[in-house]
Amino acid sequence: MQKATLEGYKEFCASEKSVINMLLSRAKQRGNAAALSGFIDGKKYSYTWKDLTKIVYAIAHFLISHGLQKGDRIAIFSQNCPEWTLADLGIQAAGCVPVPIYATNSRDEAKYILDDASIKAIFTGDQEQYDKILQIMNSTSLQMVVSLQDAVIVNGENSFYFHEIVKTEVNDNTKKTVDARINELSSNDMLTIIYTSGTTGNPKGAVHTHASFLAGIYASVFRFPEAGPGMVSLAFLPLSHVFERMWTYGVLLKGGENHYCRNPKDIMEILPLSKPHYMCSVPRLWEKMYATIFDRLETAPPAKKKLFNWA
Repeated sequence: MQKATLEGYKEFCASEKSVINMLLSRAKQRGNAAALSGFIDGKKYSYTWKDLTKIVYAIAHFLISHGLQKGDRIAIFSQNCPEWTLADLGIQAAGCVPVPIYATNSRDEAKYILDDASIKAIFTGDQEQYDKILQIMNSTSLQMVVSLQDAVIVNGENSFYFHEIVKTEVNDNTKKTVDARINELSSNDMLTIIYTSGTTGNPKGAVHTHASFLAGIYASVFRFPEAGPGMVSLAFLPLSHVFERMWTYGVLLKGGENHYCRNPKDIMEILPLSKPHYMCSVPRLWEKMYATIFDRLETAPPAKKKLFNWA
């Protein structure tokens, strides 16, 4: 297996420049293959690579047309879902900086991050998250709120629906405007600010450049050389974690299909629907699965116990 090297990493960063440039260049090669998939009420829905490209350009153009400048911070306050990643990439394509907020954060916890990072716009998930933001919007630097979910009831002229934005036409002028922002990015530019959970005080924002993420992506590509088209990975950890987010970019770089688990509590229901080849997690999940298997084994018939021990 080819090994990751410092020289290889430098060449990788020089050729890719930014995460968004890397992924959009690959999207051109993959057309109608599924890129992102989610599950609602047990039913799967997907976005192809062609969809991804169109939506990313539409989001970026929307942000640019509403006055967002390169380097402006834009938050994402939502559970895991394909739209989370689409918003993330659209923000990057506008030259802006995505700032995740934990989906379970309280109104006050969210406000702290909005103020600390001087957030200009935010993408929200469910009704509860949208309502939390609406309650504090006038006391922050927020200029707009975009709901990722159609079922959310929005209020005010500064609230928008994701599905309305992504339906807008993407023409040559749109692409030219967005491409200009993408081409301004370099590997040393800020990619994202990821805040700590705040368990020992106020959350602290960690700045990550495109180069720091590209380093992790580069290493993961060599760690799993067999990964590629036809591979499915399930995003189970919160995308507000650097681990899951970086892994998602690596999956997309390799041409895999990324699935999303909205609620970690639903993981046992989502696994048979997704049938992932890969997923990243933390030791606690594997410990819980191990304990569940052996608890059930205690009450299993003797024949099943014997078969299990033999296997």
